[in-house]
Amino acid sequence: MAREYEKCMLHSVEYKSTSTVGNPSYWVYFTDSEGEFHRGYTGSNSSAGYTIKNYRYCDPGAVIYLKYHFTRKTGSCIIDCIKHNTPEEAAREAEAEAKN
Repeated sequence: MAREYEKCMLHSVEYKSTSTVGNPSYWVYFTDSEGEFHRGYTGSNSSAGYTIKNYRYCDPGAVIYLKYHFTRKTGSCIIDCIKHNTPEEAAREAEAEAKN
């Protein structure tokens, strides 16, 4: 079962492969909210695969909200969904953290 959106720190995004119909897949390196480092990947024809393209050139340490899960058989981390973090959302979040 996929987790809820989790605030993660993005380290890098690397191109993984293209399926036979040209849909891209990416490796995503990130640290979760508990400080654990993960290497996950997006499906070849998933919304996460298209959304992560926007984050390819972000600076390391960018905040990103992910839903991901681990497979039972191999323990692979698969990125299910990525929530867009608009500049307005980031500003509201920083303001809320400053108040606490």
